[in-house]
Amino acid sequence: MIADRIGRTVDFVLPQDRALPPEQQTVFQLQTLSARNRARVTDAMLGLDVTGQATLTGAGTGCLVACLYGLAGWRNLRDAAGNEVVFKMRRQGGASILTDESLDAISSVVQDLAREILRVNELTETDRGNSPSSPTSRPPGQAAPGEMGTSGNGSMSAHGAAASSPSPAPQPVPSAGGS
Repeated sequence: MIADRIGRTVDFVLPQDRALPPEQQTVFQLQTLSARNRARVTDAMLGLDVTGQATLTGAGTGCLVACLYGLAGWRNLRDAAGNEVVFKMRRQGGASILTDESLDAISSVVQDLAREILRVNELTETDRGNSPSSPTSRPPGQAAPGEMGTSGNGSMSAHGAAASSPSPAPQPVPSAGGS
């Protein structure tokens, strides 16, 4: 397995900006999260139901928290008047997070950014260094029992397993006749 590189940044352009000339595109800088900040995002999204199973309880809050900790900057974000919006951070609990003013400037795309932040924070099979024969190797986005999973679209499932969109193809069920 390869250890996470905390604070690594990745440039991301929203799909609606990709058709624009590069000089007009807004580029968001997404970063990998520390273990503590990943826990903050998970805590904001998940709770336990009466049976003790993890359930999605705060998706909106979780998206905000993902952006607070996972957005490291932006370039070329403009307001309605065409003025550049300055990226601002503040210190809270030993971490640098987005200011409310900065978060408000991107409120219409918080869910899209949060989904991508979660995707950036998933380890790929290559990152894991696991071979297909390894007992701990799983398809990307599939969590082991008791693990919290995220799908390629960044959504957390209600029961600790990966949620996916679109849904994976149903697996065939053996018939009683054993054909």
